[in-house]
Amino acid sequence: MPRSLRSVLLAVLALGGLNGAGQTSPPDVGIVGVFMDGIAVSYETGVSLPKGRRNLEVRYAASSMAQFQFRLDGLEEGWASVGARTAAYYRHLPDGDYTFYVRASSDGIVWSAPAALSVSVSGAYYEKGWFWTLLVLGALGAVLAGYRWQAGRSRREAKRLEDLVTSRTRALSDEKARAENALTTVEEQALQLLRMDHIKNRLFTNVSHEIRTPLTLILHPLQQAAGREDLDDDLRRSLSTAHSNARRLLHLVNQILDLAKLDAGGAALRLVPLDVVAQVRQSVEAFASEAERLGVRLRFQPAQPTVPAHADRAGLDKVVFNLVSNALKATRAEGSVRVRVEMDGTDAYEIVVQDSGEGIAADEIDAVFDRFYQVETDRTRGGTGIGLALTREIVDLHGGTITVTSDPGTGSTFVVRLPVAPEVLEGGEGEELEPLEPLLSPPLDVLGPRSSEPDERPLVIVAEDHPELRALVSGVLRPQWRVAEAADGAEALALARAERPALVVSDVLMPGTDGLALCRSLRADPALADIPVILLTARVSEDIRLDALETGADDLLTKPFSDAELMARARNLVESRSALRRQYSSEVVVPTGRAVPSADAVFVERLYAAVDERLDDATFSVGEFARAVGMSESTLKRRVGRLAGVPPVEFVRGRRLERAAALLLGQAGTVSEIAAQVGFESPSYFARCFRERYGMTPSSFATHDGPSDGDGAAEPHVAPDPPAA
Repeated sequence: MPRSLRSVLLAVLALGGLNGAGQTSPPDVGIVGVFMDGIAVSYETGVSLPKGRRNLEVRYAASSMAQFQFRLDGLEEGWASVGARTAAYYRHLPDGDYTFYVRASSDGIVWSAPAALSVSVSGAYYEKGWFWTLLVLGALGAVLAGYRWQAGRSRREAKRLEDLVTSRTRALSDEKARAENALTTVEEQALQLLRMDHIKNRLFTNVSHEIRTPLTLILHPLQQAAGREDLDDDLRRSLSTAHSNARRLLHLVNQILDLAKLDAGGAALRLVPLDVVAQVRQSVEAFASEAERLGVRLRFQPAQPTVPAHADRAGLDKVVFNLVSNALKATRAEGSVRVRVEMDGTDAYEIVVQDSGEGIAADEIDAVFDRFYQVETDRTRGGTGIGLALTREIVDLHGGTITVTSDPGTGSTFVVRLPVAPEVLEGGEGEELEPLEPLLSPPLDVLGPRSSEPDERPLVIVAEDHPELRALVSGVLRPQWRVAEAADGAEALALARAERPALVVSDVLMPGTDGLALCRSLRADPALADIPVILLTARVSEDIRLDALETGADDLLTKPFSDAELMARARNLVESRSALRRQYSSEVVVPTGRAVPSADAVFVERLYAAVDERLDDATFSVGEFARAVGMSESTLKRRVGRLAGVPPVEFVRGRRLERAAALLLGQAGTVSEIAAQVGFESPSYFARCFRERYGMTPSSFATHDGPSDGDGAAEPHVAPDPPAA
């Protein structure tokens, strides 16, 4: 709307503020501007956000001084009171049709008729969950249909050959004089049958290998695409989902190939000495992130620290993988899956997988190990009926047994009993068995020279409720730092207060005090507020990232992560924070770049804390600033002017720009979102102040490309607003 027309409208609305009797009536209210991702758009007939656009700003005005309420029908149920604020912001709007209403009141009692604006948000088809679900289901269906077609064809051919052999045998029995010819014919038919069976298995194997080739070509570009930094979170999640399901499909094909090897007699044990406890623990830990995602409590509980045995390592891994995978599928959120390893006498050991899931009916237990058989339950997590059949085949090759007991509604227990030293079956390629020796970890004093000097390295606290994951993270960090472990946030906070650490690494989801609460507690304690924090999470979402930033976390790592990445991020945080402490030991630097003597450092920290507490409040005034630090406005102006050389308003603006720079480097949101987070109502005014401070646009600063006005993330083209008083 042109500025002149807007002024005329407001004047007309102001004249209508008095009724005929001279009494004050509610002011009239109208919508005066709409911005989509910071760009002004026409709104006379409503607003439609195209695919990829999810951020909306609506500005409104009243005919006189007023307070406002607004709501977005379809998203909000009640009116939101916003005082005198004249703009509404919505970010990441989901698909749908909405109506925006705003009304005004001069006394907070009588409200005007609301002004309305229709809003429509649409998305691309590839952003829909059904698209990726259909894609994966189609691929899985094609594999299963091909296998079943081939299996059915093989059965029909075998039946035809069997009928042919029977017919020939019957004919030969009636012709005793041709006994030798009959015998020769039977042998030829048997050889032909074996030849056809070999052709069937070879075809089946070739088809499965042909499926693996395109799957590999699918997985590699998906992994590369998901690792790009210029993707939005929705597309990254979609690519991650496609990659995960493609890997599941590859696992299914591998299982089918294993079955084909067993049918062809090509499967053989490769027996090696190993520690069963360590091998099973490694297999179970691979499901830690999946269990956390499903909300299932997964525990590994060996009866003894080590079980030395001879076994096929890959086969044993497949047995545990299939049993734990099925247990997680059968268990609902808040349930549990326990895995135990224990000796059974002196010549055998047992692997027990117990879940608290739906259980199996008594009349179905005998069929659970049949190929392609699935138990009839109401679970919806999928399955093909291949895993348990393959598991039984591997157990049989080891000369062991597998049994299952189940109570419907309570859960199931699978028990695998394997010999400590299995015999190599005929036709196998197992290694020659060596005498078994306990595979215990070596004593501590043979791992390296032990020093009597105390360990003076910086301390890192690792907070994780999962003991295996806690040990894993601690093992990665221990070569460079001292490590103290905590099972939850409360224990980690107590450790931090007792012995101030150089870094805290914490899981987000923990019972009791979680990682977010731990981070808030550290930031609220003046003695611990500057300790760097890395949060770990298995959830990949924008909400988790924003929650982590809002609590003051320095970094967020998504499970699974590489050891090198964790070490690099930890090292950077510890070293950078150490450098800052050395710098601030003699002086501090205020936002204007002026060095402040250490004698005034405490006062400067009070100023920082007051600004940071109201960082996103654009109405934060000098009077409120003074009250927050416990002094008068005149005293505040005098002390800030002496220390920083600027008035309090510019001191606050400088602090806001410092925090904005940190958020931009951390890619914590768009330019408009970060501007709002640090208290700038106008993105264009924020961009101008940022350019004056850092010599480049916010978008250029975020990408380290240097000053640039033409990049795709340039600040929105909106009319500049004056800064808040």
